[in-house]
Amino acid sequence: MKNEAFTTIGERLVALGQQIRQARIAENLEQAQLAAQAGISTGALRKLELGRGSTVETLVRTLKALGLA
Repeated sequence: MKNEAFTTIGERLVALGQQIRQARIAENLEQAQLAAQAGISTGALRKLELGRGSTVETLVRTLKALGLA
């Protein structure tokens, strides 16, 4: 199953990060607030939002804090 909108994993990570950032902003949360709710560091959330890599645990914690998982 190939998604033509993205050509690399890096592009997919950036797009995912942008979606997470948009969800955070829609909830009126600062990065520090969401990070605290998710039990992760602000730096880890920043990396996730920038698409610079993340652990699956960080991703899941963030999605749960946003009510998306």
